[in-house]
Amino acid sequence: LYTLIVVSTLSIASVIFSKVSNNNKLVATLVLYFSICLIVALTKLSWTNVGLSKDLVLKGAVTALPFMAVVIVGGLIVFLINPETFKDSRYQTDLKTMLTTIFLVLPLMTVILEELAFRGLLFGTLSTYLTQGYALLVSSISFGVWHIFSASNLDVSGIVSGNAIPKVLIVLTVVIATSIAGAFFTWLRIKSGSLIAPILLHWTINSTGVVLAYFAWSK
Repeated sequence: LYTLIVVSTLSIASVIFSKVSNNNKLVATLVLYFSICLIVALTKLSWTNVGLSKDLVLKGAVTALPFMAVVIVGGLIVFLINPETFKDSRYQTDLKTMLTTIFLVLPLMTVILEELAFRGLLFGTLSTYLTQGYALLVSSISFGVWHIFSASNLDVSGIVSGNAIPKVLIVLTVVIATSIAGAFFTWLRIKSGSLIAPILLHWTINSTGVVLAYFAWSK
């Protein structure tokens, strides 16, 4: 029952996020934060179940650091080879907007929210009653499905030129990629016992993309 409630809440939230305007995204985000906290309270999950044990914060950060370094170095290498790869029109912004995005918008409205929902609440609920392997699988696939609507607005013109790629193929690719990423984030959560590890890596991946997009458009 608890799992059904969690999955249903996240499914409804996904639809809502796809429909509301940018001006109402903050309200929708706050509602989802409140919903997550309410469900955590109702299911009586402990801080450890959610991955927010104070004792494991440092371990989570240390676990994430080498993977964060790999993402940054890898992103720079790709940028040096072909800056056009990062030319996503959503991030064709000025310096102030870019900094606001990576230090405020991404952490609060994307990274922390998604990690709380999928690696915190959903994984924590599933692993309480089922095996960690099953919990990893379901939470990761759910994370992939969550990205269906955002994938439909993805600009890939900087990666592929010529004939347009069918939108269904773009969406399918993003769902698969984010499901795999979700599985790795969950593995970090299990390895460190802390939600801090996937939060830091998730933020690094997204922020690196935004920063490199800014420099790609600035060239």
